[in-house]
Amino acid sequence: MEIAMIGLGKMGMGIAENLLRHQHQVKGFDINPETGKTFSKMGGTFYTDIKSLLTNNNTQQIVWLMLPAGILTNKMVVEVANHLSAGDIVIEAGHSFYRCRDIWWCCRSEKWRVYDGRG
Repeated sequence: MEIAMIGLGKMGMGIAENLLRHQHQVKGFDINPETGKTFSKMGGTFYTDIKSLLTNNNTQQIVWLMLPAGILTNKMVVEVANHLSAGDIVIEAGHSFYRCRDIWWCCRSEKWRVYDGRG
């Protein structure tokens, strides 16, 4: 399985490391390029921009967002959505304010699914 992890801070890096140890392919993005060096040493593939990270390779994409609450996460959800296709999956697992999730849910495209902790 291939997963695109956006946000390689303490939690995101830990999840990515666990996935890599269990033989999954993990692509990653973080605004801190030093984080990319650590991530690459663990076996992940680091990207410096979202567009190249999410270039569709004709397979279903799984995108895992592990970002802090606020404008950064809101902007990233919109940017990620612009690069997804039918059947792609977004896992928004950060520390987002619940009202922001209501906005994303209402504005989401019908072509992709959101997993954000709702039942």
